[in-house]
Amino acid sequence: MNKVLLLTSGPIISAILGFITVPILTWVYDVTLIGELSFIQALSGFIVTICTFATHQAYVREYNESFDKIALFKNIVVPSITVFFLIFLMLIAFYLNGINYVEKWHFLIFIISFTSCMLIYVNHFYRMEGQITIFFVSQVLPRTIFLFLVLVGLLTERKSELLFLVVLFLISQSTSLLILISCSFKNFREILRKKIDLELLARIMKFSSPLIIVDLSLWGLMSLDKIFLKILSDSSQLGIYSVSSTISGVLLVLNTALLTVFYPYVYKNYNEDFFLIEYNKIRNSILCAILIIFFSSCFLSPLLLFLLPEAYSDIIYIFPLTILSPLLLILSETFSIGIGIKKKSSLLMFAAIISILVNLLLSYILVPSFGAVGAAISTTISFFIYFALRCQISNWFWKDFSNNKIYILIFIIIIMHSAFSILRIEIKSLYIFNFILFLILSSLSLKEFKIAFCYVLNRVGEKKC
Repeated sequence: MNKVLLLTSGPIISAILGFITVPILTWVYDVTLIGELSFIQALSGFIVTICTFATHQAYVREYNESFDKIALFKNIVVPSITVFFLIFLMLIAFYLNGINYVEKWHFLIFIISFTSCMLIYVNHFYRMEGQITIFFVSQVLPRTIFLFLVLVGLLTERKSELLFLVVLFLISQSTSLLILISCSFKNFREILRKKIDLELLARIMKFSSPLIIVDLSLWGLMSLDKIFLKILSDSSQLGIYSVSSTISGVLLVLNTALLTVFYPYVYKNYNEDFFLIEYNKIRNSILCAILIIFFSSCFLSPLLLFLLPEAYSDIIYIFPLTILSPLLLILSETFSIGIGIKKKSSLLMFAAIISILVNLLLSYILVPSFGAVGAAISTTISFFIYFALRCQISNWFWKDFSNNKIYILIFIIIIMHSAFSILRIEIKSLYIFNFILFLILSSLSLKEFKIAFCYVLNRVGEKKC
């Protein structure tokens, strides 16, 4: 239990630290600077996705079967370090030859991407080695240091400059990486002495290469909206959207907890006779919890106007849509376990690519006219399609669950809140709007709420429902 608590509490505390940091940044930095920082982080995320080659997933897959786990770690890191080294040489060569477009920003983004990539590997190292306490620290440390540096930075004269903010972020990443390496310096020194195993490296790349497309697709679902806002709108809209997405992203910790606890339970028990009945109860419980979380967030969303400066007043129209994306991701993980059970993970690429194509099309149409609202609508619809496709793939290859009512419920939420955002209904009407919508959806899902209520009651109490 303590192990599970440490595994799940790290992301939760990290999300809380991020939630605390965001309002501070919005009061200190101009909304356009927040948008620029978000764009840099999205670009860095793309570089990391490409340069990791998804070998960290191969590390998890090969770990238990490997006799030399230190050598395994070196071989999964080598491709990334090689690519980053080549990129560094290229930047140096361009800079020395006076190529104008190579500036300090390129080197900053390069270093941020490199440290972020290495942090991913170090986190996986401690997780797989069973050093849960250090793994917990690895989840919390970067956000803690960044928040501390932001607070200290308030005392300086350069506190409102984008370069200063980016450097603070870079220092937090680099310092975290050095501290985490020093926690197991003996092991990391041993890694340097290991030789590269070309046969093992080939096996790692064979496993991980197809996963790059899946990772890139997921990056696209998370970041294409920001790219389109940068190109087709303006930095202020990007800043507002980024703040809303960051706050909504706090809910991604629920997905992390789900992956940590739920999937091991599924793979352990899916062949048992009781599993389908139990799984159906879990499905309904999570669906009801998602509805409650969503509408609670909508009811509380006007409080954001008190936490954030006036420049972010439009966030009230964006937040209900941005919060749907992480919730739909949680639902997709819960409702599509058949993909993992039947080992059809390659089909996730199909679902992700279709969703990205929809995102590209809708963003191109909506962002120029509606800015951040258009980006929020595009991304939410894309995640809904991703969720629906995953559910249907799971149904085709495993058990055929009826999801039509769920699709209708979510579709109603998306359409109604999209209309609310585009028409910019007065804030005082928000509570009435959401209350009526909640009553309608609750009446359509009374059976699901009853099953969920009985399941929770039976789990926490002695009485049988």
